[in-house]
Amino acid sequence: MVLHRDHRIDIASLAIDETILATQNNYLGVRANFEENVPYQTTIRGTYINGFYDTHTIPYGESAYGFPEKGQTIVNVPDAQTITLWLGETPVNLNYAKLVELKRSYHLKEGFTTRSALYEMMDGVQLWIHTKRLTHLSFKPLFMIDYTVESVNYEGDILIESILDGDVENFVSTTDMRAGTHQAKRLKTVGVKTEANRGQINVETLTTHFQCTVGLTHSKAFAYEAVDDAIIAQKTIAITPGESFNFQKFALYYNDLDHSERESLIESGYHFVKTTPLKDIYAMQKAALEAFNPFGEITIKTHDKSTLNESITYNLYQLYTAGAHSPRTNIPAKGLTGEGYEGHTFWDSEIYMLPFFLQADPKLALNLLEYRYFHLEEARQEAYKLGNPEGVKYAWRTISGQETSAYYPASTAQYHINSDIAFAVIQYYRLYHDETFMVHKGFPIVLETARFFKDLVTKHDGAYHLHHVTGPDEYNAVVDDNYYTNAMLKYHLEFLLDYTKTRDDWIDEAERDLFQDIANHIVLPFNEALNIDVQDASFLSKKPIDLATIPNDKKPLLLHYHPLTIYRYQVLKQADTILAHMLLFNRPERVMKDSFDFYETRTTHDSSLSYCVHATQAAKLGDIEKAYDYFIKTVDLDLTDSHKNTFHGLHLANLGGVYMALLYGFMGYTIDTPVAITPRLPKAWKELSMKIRLDAHVTAHLKLTHQTLTVTSDADSRIRIHGTIYSLEKRVPWTISNVWF
Repeated sequence: MVLHRDHRIDIASLAIDETILATQNNYLGVRANFEENVPYQTTIRGTYINGFYDTHTIPYGESAYGFPEKGQTIVNVPDAQTITLWLGETPVNLNYAKLVELKRSYHLKEGFTTRSALYEMMDGVQLWIHTKRLTHLSFKPLFMIDYTVESVNYEGDILIESILDGDVENFVSTTDMRAGTHQAKRLKTVGVKTEANRGQINVETLTTHFQCTVGLTHSKAFAYEAVDDAIIAQKTIAITPGESFNFQKFALYYNDLDHSERESLIESGYHFVKTTPLKDIYAMQKAALEAFNPFGEITIKTHDKSTLNESITYNLYQLYTAGAHSPRTNIPAKGLTGEGYEGHTFWDSEIYMLPFFLQADPKLALNLLEYRYFHLEEARQEAYKLGNPEGVKYAWRTISGQETSAYYPASTAQYHINSDIAFAVIQYYRLYHDETFMVHKGFPIVLETARFFKDLVTKHDGAYHLHHVTGPDEYNAVVDDNYYTNAMLKYHLEFLLDYTKTRDDWIDEAERDLFQDIANHIVLPFNEALNIDVQDASFLSKKPIDLATIPNDKKPLLLHYHPLTIYRYQVLKQADTILAHMLLFNRPERVMKDSFDFYETRTTHDSSLSYCVHATQAAKLGDIEKAYDYFIKTVDLDLTDSHKNTFHGLHLANLGGVYMALLYGFMGYTIDTPVAITPRLPKAWKELSMKIRLDAHVTAHLKLTHQTLTVTSDADSRIRIHGTIYSLEKRVPWTISNVWF
């Protein structure tokens, strides 16, 4: 399974492919920069450690009580990518040579990328540079470049210069608030040293004072020198036409948040790379993907020779390797592929990403949830700032658990994050029935997030309202009774009440009665004339807008219009009410269909969180061809740079959305007892094959065609298909005629 990105030589494509071909391993991420550097400004040369961040003061023209004082930014750590070839005084790079040919690929089953670049110097000399790169999935501190220089027609000496650079900066944008907007320099070098055949740099963040130690060595002997904030390793070789020279460059990254004994660990790292055969390093990388492959390699047979399977697997591979290497960390919105949103975690993790991990890797799923548990105290402080005497309010965007968003209308006011996190806990519990987690960590999250709303709701004329909140759609901010927020809270409370009904000592009677009253009487705005669930209490009173009248060069709206202009119109950045319907699917089907049609004409999809929801819900409602159209947009969003900001990093929520559309949409998967599916197939596909989880211990392989559905379970089990429960025998394929089209 290989994703190819060949012959993409223009500057714009090179910039995008720095993101697309980035390698990551949940802990460490390295962008796919040319080893020999490139002479253009729109490059982000980045290496990132998950949860390794610095802080900065948030400037306000006018501040107010409770506004966050400190922002947080994932730090670009020392760069080990640079390898330059010198022919005399001339380096082999785009300043002095022509890039004649470029082949790049992502080997998704093996876990590495390759690049083959043919350079032609001004005197006609031609050299190939071949590289394999990986961040190791088993030995996580390791980033490796397997480097080969091949002469086409050159005879003579080549100086190979390999650098570890500690003088790095973060990317800063003054035009796009979705990227970093604060000072670039976040690190200082506190030590540089060299020994026989290796070098080491120690760095420290400027304000948090976190430390990182990076070691450099090679498989062949190099001469090492410490120069300012860098380690420069050099080797001269003689080469003739048709001859090649190969070596491996090893960089080892240890930080004090994850590694208390960095000096001893780096010695272990050196020992690992020096004593482990190269073939074993690759074999270990491939073996680490064995858990991913059954769920990540989804096979679709189409009526053409498209690369859809490679694209889907690529999306899921990057999601799988993006973050949460331990409960200390979560998944940044861009994973470890770029600096967009400054490495912050959002509600995206629970709603868009967790569904894949629930199926493919319960340990990573648990890491995501435990991260929230371990930040309950920060969430409690946030609730207190907002004037709530009880409960917790999770930060809208954060690395450490503290709120870092300066614009509260589109961030802090999104109280639904509490119910989103509770929803994720509930989904994990319903599938895995993990009572140990639920009793000790899950239930405290569910209860404390619910308690936050006790003081927040207002009861008027027998109904409960939530005033001045923002739902998922950030183009309708600080409104009353956002449908999504209220509907998710109702589900949240109903589970809490059901879970504790035989545990009388877990919550007292007065609190139980209040939760029950809120759940029974929370306002869910509905318009009978339109037969739709209404976005919020004021949405229908706003000015309608024809999206076709908005010029393409004015999108996304948030970059071209004042928020107060956007807030006046019936326009959405992303799915909101439709998302509630997709997740809960507890409304009359006609209401959900009419709501879908109504909001579809008012949604710009300016958010990467939107196409996938429309794809999933359209499939669940039976509009398979519309679902297919939205699904293709979801799969291609980063690969085609349709949102024009893939350069800042992959859209991780969208990657999760690819899986949601397949699992919840086309397969119609629902966590129930037993698990239920309502599979449907678009006309463009002949067959869809994927693996699903029936419970904590049992998985099943599904093969869906337009004529049949075949289910093969790895243990005796049951499954509900279009409402009927069927029994499955261990490893016995069971086929039913597809009568649902």
